Parts: sequence; structure tokens; C-alpha cells
Amino acid sequence: MKKKFAYILFAEHPNDIIIKPKIIKKLPQSIIQAYIKKNNPYIMEEIIICQEEGYKITLPVLATDHKDFVEEILEKTLDQLAEDGVELVVKPKESEIDFPDIINIASGKYHIPFLINKVMSKTIKTTHKNIKDIEVAIIHDDDCLTDCFIDNISTEVNHLTILTESPESFEDVREELLYDLGLDLQLLSKNKANMKMADVVINTGFHDEKWDYNFKNKAIYFDLGNNTEKIKQLLRKREDILVVDGFNIKMAQETVSVADFEPALFIKSREYRNILTKGYQYETCKAVIETVNSLDIKVHSFCRLGKAYY
Repeated sequence: MKKKFAYILFAEHPNDIIIKPKIIKKLPQSIIQAYIKKNNPYIMEEIIICQEEGYKITLPVLATDHKDFVEEILEKTLDQLAEDGVELVVKPKESEIDFPDIINIASGKYHIPFLINKVMSKTIKTTHKNIKDIEVAIIHDDDCLTDCFIDNISTEVNHLTILTESPESFEDVREELLYDLGLDLQLLSKNKANMKMADVVINTGFHDEKWDYNFKNKAIYFDLGNNTEKIKQLLRKREDILVVDGFNIKMAQETVSVADFEPALFIKSREYRNILTKGYQYETCKAVIETVNSLDIKVHSFCRLGKAYY
């Protein structure tokens, strides 16, 4: 059976690159690179994540190799994986290499809204409030993420605010939520005063280093914008805030990071594939919600700066 997803990794050391006969490794670097270009000896290992089978691919290059050389090998590898039936690849963490448009690339974030209610249910235990009573604010930066969060959260809470500089984009949604759910969606600007009311703040990617003292006391802050320096600053200045930039889930006795759940969801849900490839639609979102809710998923722990802590 063909595997439909693959993790792409760089070799960590020249000795990790398989070159046969080994005597070639003693030749000048130009000859070694010519060998790699011709043969592309990447390493393929089979893996299973959330009951779905995929590959771990280790490229025969280092992350520090010349960019043109890396991109040539990457393109050849992706061409071969596409021929083998792979439909989604997960990029190496913090990779600055531009992946060619050959295979779909994992977003690292668009699956998170479909787990957010499970996450909030666990985190708000620190507030001693019911999920219906908490104030949730979404900082609008990424359109698709914001739309997905609204559709996932709006059925669970009574107080939802979008902090945005383009409120007109959400007027239709606001009217629909008021008519369908009786939820009065608040559309406010991204200013400091509007931050202080929220028990839970979800940042879809906005960067601002000056908000440290504008969170509510003991607020919960979810960061999806890779704001590493912002998080470090918050942890130094606001020990009362629960800061989360990732989490681990448990499914069928397997514990994985939320990032690792995305390729599995890509296979399990045709509708999630459509979100990645064709963009957001409400009916598509509803179908993904149903798929995720049908899975026995529990939030295991939260992460910040790459470490599990709660």
C-alpha cells in the first residue's frame, strides 16, 4: 500500500549520507556532489503516526550545504515521492529552503482549530469557569485560521471577539452567528485596551512586542505565529499567564505532537485535504469537525518553546 505523507529531513552529518563504494567519500567534494546529484541516495524509512502509514525521508545533503545544491536534490526527491504516490510532505523545522510546488506541504497550523475546543476545555480549568462563560478573543492575521477558529469556537462559547483592522470582512459572519446561534460576535480593533477583557487570547500570527501588560490577569495565550521572542518576553514579565505555542495529543494509546497530527488528518479527512489545497469553506470545515470528533483524541500536555510543561 502506498504511503501518502512524508517527513523531509536533512542529514545531520556527512557520515549519515550513504555513498557506495565508500572510497568515493575520500574523493574531492565536487566528485562527491556529482555522485549525489546523479544517484540521489536518500534514506527512506516507514513510519506510523495516528494509525496512518508514511515515510521519513533523510536527504543526502546537510542543511548547511549550498542552497542551489540542496534545492536540486530536494526537487529530485519530491519528483520521485510524487511518482510513488506521496501527497503531503512535512518540511524540516525552521527550514529556509523554498519547497517547489510538486507535492502539498503541511501547513503546521490549519488543523489546530479543529482541536481548539479540547484544548480550551483543559486550559480553562485554571480559570475555574465554564467554557460557555469565558471571554475568547481571536487576533486576526491569517484569514483561513481565523475563519476556522470562529466556526469551531462559536458553538461552544457565549463571548467571542475578533481583534481586527478589517471588521468589514466579518460582518456577514457576524450576522449569521447572531441569527443561527444568538451569538453577538464582537469586532474590535487590535488595540491594547481590547486585549484586557479576554480570558483566552488566540493569536493567528500577528506580531507585536508591546502587549506584555495588556493581558488580563491569569489569561491563557495561544500563539500560532512563531513569536519566539514574544513568548520569551511574556514568560519573563508575566508569570501569571498560561502561554501555549503547541500541545501533545493522545489518540489510540499513542501520544504525538499536534504538528504530527496534521499528516494523519490529511489522510483521514478528504475535506481537510480540500482546505489545504483549495482554501476554506464552511461546509468543508463542518465535515472536518465531524471527522475529528469521531476520533478518540485527548489533550495530553501543553508546550511552549518546544518543551511540554502542563
